[in-house]
Amino acid sequence: MAYVMIWDPYERFLWGVAITIAVICGIQYINRGRDREVLNEKLIMYGIAVSLICLAMVRLFSYFADYELYGVLIGNTYYGDFSNYTPNYEIYARIQLIFFTFGFISIVLTFEIIVKRTKYIITLIYVILFISIIVLPFTLARDIFNFTIYPISITLLLFIVYLYTKWSRVEFKALSSFLILGIFLIGFGNSLGWRVWKSLNIFPLMLGPILFILGCLILLAPTWLNPERILRNTFYWKILASLILFSYCSLTLISFIFGLDVRFILYNIFTIITIFILFYFSLRNIKSEIYSKREEPHGETHPDVLSIFTKPQKVTEEEVSVSKEKKICLVCKGKVSRYEVYLCPDCEAIYCHKCARAVENLENACWVCEKPFDESKPVKKLEEKEEEITFEKK
Repeated sequence: MAYVMIWDPYERFLWGVAITIAVICGIQYINRGRDREVLNEKLIMYGIAVSLICLAMVRLFSYFADYELYGVLIGNTYYGDFSNYTPNYEIYARIQLIFFTFGFISIVLTFEIIVKRTKYIITLIYVILFISIIVLPFTLARDIFNFTIYPISITLLLFIVYLYTKWSRVEFKALSSFLILGIFLIGFGNSLGWRVWKSLNIFPLMLGPILFILGCLILLAPTWLNPERILRNTFYWKILASLILFSYCSLTLISFIFGLDVRFILYNIFTIITIFILFYFSLRNIKSEIYSKREEPHGETHPDVLSIFTKPQKVTEEEVSVSKEKKICLVCKGKVSRYEVYLCPDCEAIYCHKCARAVENLENACWVCEKPFDESKPVKKLEEKEEEITFEKK
């Protein structure tokens, strides 16, 4: 096999930045999880944090593995052969598979703890696969990962995000397009670092880490986006669907042209079909709730997942009434005891001490009446609102 570009200084630097940003994002989600009072919300944040940190470790050991390929340094670019490597290469590569699988187990486990219907069957299957890639020969473990764990994980992750979108209130549904975009860019950037694609020598070396960095940053977008401004606009979803479908169709075409393993081709086709189906149902669900204002069905309730990524833009009269009647915090919806309750001095809205301190530090304004918590401090608006907070009439 002819030598191909393995790395250059710019690619090394960008992957170093990407790994650092992924770890920082993971730590940020851990901090956000610690601020939540509801257990399910903590679990979701912690699951995302663990997966991000594990993905950072995947890229870190991939970074090390590139130095275990035999080749030659010409100028500032290293050229090598992916089929000719030291024994350490397989060790680093196996560790990558282990970290990725473990990171996804954290997401599946938190999902099954919340849903409960699946009886942890999915987690058990992943644990079995996790053990197999540890004990089996590297070649077999790599094939199990490439053609079982990875495609199933991507499909299942999209399905989980779809369910979280379906369960969340309509004003937060549009935010999931940004979460999916972030996940897609991280996954696509990570896959461009695989040897199957790098060996083709058709993608710029810097493309992978750049997409990875953008994905990590976009995952934090819901923390500062105003959901009201994107609620009635499905443009983001259409652009996202087009981008993802175009990317996977391109990979499928490249697989045909370069004669790659037929399993890669079948995997890409299956992914395209799955993405199309999930996007169709996601858009239909969002549009039906926006335009028909469909009420939530009675019966089993699910966590309003997407709301944990951002602060609600409207506080309804019903939410305030429920908060006062059940003695729960208006922010985290957790039950507050008589020793930790904070009452707004103007409207008597209920907050727990932890959330009251957080709101005071962020905005210093009550979510209901917008009166300052501390008169000596300025009120800090997180974003300009197009209209005043209003109470919904029953």
